[in-house]
Amino acid sequence: MTRSPLYLSYGMPKSGSTLAFELTRTMLELAGVPQIKIGEGVTDPEAKINFVHKLDGPGYEKLRDEAKTISRPIVIKTHSRLFPRLEKLLQSGKLLGHAICRDPRDMALSMLDAAREGRAWGGSEETRFKTVADTEKRLHKSIEMFTKWAASPNIMPIHYERLAFDTETVAAEIAAQLGITVDIPKAIEIATGTKFTQLNQGVSQRWKTQMDPADAKRLEVTFKDYIQTYCQDVPSAPKERKPPSGFLAKWLPRKG
Repeated sequence: MTRSPLYLSYGMPKSGSTLAFELTRTMLELAGVPQIKIGEGVTDPEAKINFVHKLDGPGYEKLRDEAKTISRPIVIKTHSRLFPRLEKLLQSGKLLGHAICRDPRDMALSMLDAAREGRAWGGSEETRFKTVADTEKRLHKSIEMFTKWAASPNIMPIHYERLAFDTETVAAEIAAQLGITVDIPKAIEIATGTKFTQLNQGVSQRWKTQMDPADAKRLEVTFKDYIQTYCQDVPSAPKERKPPSGFLAKWLPRKG
């Protein structure tokens, strides 16, 4: 049975990764590639979408085997670190995807929002994130994970600022990466209007006005290299990545 390609939608916490996933899923559906929920035991049983928490070797094998039964390309959302098996598959062009990043100062503020609302980062009063300093350990881990994803072939890095505030351009770039032609405004309308995208405040560079300057300066120093590489000057376009030839071609409806 022919292996169906998997598109991996990776994102750092509070980086707009759900929006990126929904945009990708919606564009595939508009291109004539329906997306269905993968069976229990493969994706997270508590998630309504195709989300996989840990994409290690066994996790990927379950996805691969399930994709054989579905016989269509599927987009998978994940926050997993990049395991060696996936890295090799990305290098070979058997997998394709994007990686969403964000300024750690904005991530910290969004993490604190989620903690106050009881959505993440501490299930009890004693363990819940309460200060910017509480988020730093998780920020270190997230940045380390993202940089490995972003350096991989066939992964397109996307910054939150572009995804959230220049959505049409980013959606067009994802469509081009996939080799599909769709109605971009319609895809955005569906993804943002009918899907759950976990939008918090939707404020650009909110740390500049909402974060204590001492906290902002400390994070700037702590994550200097990452900020200078990915967040200092948000690029007008992501680093060019050429998609594998014909990645989705055999699954797309023929025209004419």
